[in-house]
Amino acid sequence: MKNHKFLKLPIDDQLIDLFKVLIEQNNKIRTYYEQENDFLFVTMKGTTINTSSTNNAISKQLNKYAKRYELPNINPHAIRRAFAKNLYDKGARCCVDF
Repeated sequence: MKNHKFLKLPIDDQLIDLFKVLIEQNNKIRTYYEQENDFLFVTMKGTTINTSSTNNAISKQLNKYAKRYELPNINPHAIRRAFAKNLYDKGARCCVDF
C-alpha cells in the first residue's frame, strides 16, 4: 500500500480455496526455476510481476472499455472496492491465515 499499511479485505471460502491452489502451484514454479519469493502472484517463471507496467496496462484497458460502453468511474480501485464490499455484504470473513 502507498501508506505502507496492510489492507484487510474480506474473502469467501471459495476464494480461500483458490488461493491455496495458487500458492501450491506457485511453489512448484518457484522450485523449478529456483526462485525465492513469497508473492501470491508471480510470472510464469516464478519471478515478481512488474506492478507499475501491469497496473498501467490494466488501467488502459479499463479506460478503453469505460469509454466504449459509456461506464462512469471505472478504475482498478473502484472494482477492487466493489468486489470487497460485495463479499463483505454476503458475510465473507476478514483476515484469513493460510
